[in-house]
Amino acid sequence: MTYSERTTKGTLKPNYSGRVCHEWKARSNVWDLGVATNGTYPGHPATFPETLARDHILSWSNEGDIVLDPFSGSGTTAKMAKLMGRQFIGIEINPEYCEIAAERLRQGVLF
Repeated sequence: MTYSERTTKGTLKPNYSGRVCHEWKARSNVWDLGVATNGTYPGHPATFPETLARDHILSWSNEGDIVLDPFSGSGTTAKMAKLMGRQFIGIEINPEYCEIAAERLRQGVLF
């Protein structure tokens, strides 16, 4: 992840950190992530970056844990939970979004 930090002279310089979150350190409240586009799953109006789900999963859970997503939508959190070695429970009220997530599962991205 790349971000900028202010020098003592007031200028910005790029800083690179390969870790999602430093061990034993609280994460800041500003995460610089790319914006998800609607191109991959056009049936869902509120897609978000896979890196957002990935970073939260890595920050707040351990391998083998169960990740609960009560607004599962198109299944982004499910995909990233499985890729990160977690189990997943998804809840979604909208049948159209359930079908989008089910289609992702049928494509084998989670297995």
